[in-house]
Amino acid sequence: MDTTVNDFPFSTAPEPHRQRTKAILKQVPHIRQYMGKNPYTFGLIVAIVTLQLTLARAMPGQPWWLVLVLA
Repeated sequence: MDTTVNDFPFSTAPEPHRQRTKAILKQVPHIRQYMGKNPYTFGLIVAIVTLQLTLARAMPGQPWWLVLVLA
């Protein structure tokens, strides 16, 4: 198959995740309790990004070893 950098891979196969999920649930039904949305994810992401931006803003002029430790 000849491909170039501009080619976009396209598959006609069905989406595999749904079948895999069904197979796992059939083998291990109690795993369903771990599936779902986590309500804390959004807050955690916002907190991490805020921390990273705050640290990036505070780093100019700091010693190289401090930047390395915080990285």
